[in-house]
Amino acid sequence: MLDVERGGEFGGTIEEAVTETLEAYKEAARGYLPTADVRGLPGAIELVERFHNQDDVQLGLLTGNVREMAYLKLSQISLDGFFPFGAFGCDAEERNHLPQFAVDRAAKHTGRMFSGKDVIVIGDTPRDIECGKLFGATTVGVATGHFTVDELAEHKPDVVLETLEEFRIP
Repeated sequence: MLDVERGGEFGGTIEEAVTETLEAYKEAARGYLPTADVRGLPGAIELVERFHNQDDVQLGLLTGNVREMAYLKLSQISLDGFFPFGAFGCDAEERNHLPQFAVDRAAKHTGRMFSGKDVIVIGDTPRDIECGKLFGATTVGVATGHFTVDELAEHKPDVVLETLEEFRIP
């Protein structure tokens, strides 16, 4: 445990400090999230449900969150059961490496190989768009975060939307 009273000094390795920090973060979130007023973004729940009901679609999660936190957050809006695999911030230091983790896990889950052309990355940041483009995926920028449609469009995603309500399944 980090000794906060001693100014957060830690005598272990960096890896141990990271592990302890993540555990403290997860513990704090476990206490906070169940009492928070968490809502899905407009169109998010409906879109996930529509994708889930398509036999030719596999839903995977690609996020900078650590695995446990990602599913904890999704559980607050009852979406945690829709993503049987994914790639998480704890898998790689570089977000751009995460799509490969996701498709490897998709292959393990389905017994089918996937490449960039089989993937749609939906995100609300320029980094999400970059990550998908570098992997050869179709990219969808959605202005539901800190970036506007115009700001996301500058990064040349395949599609830019104001909200997920506008998304049409290809």
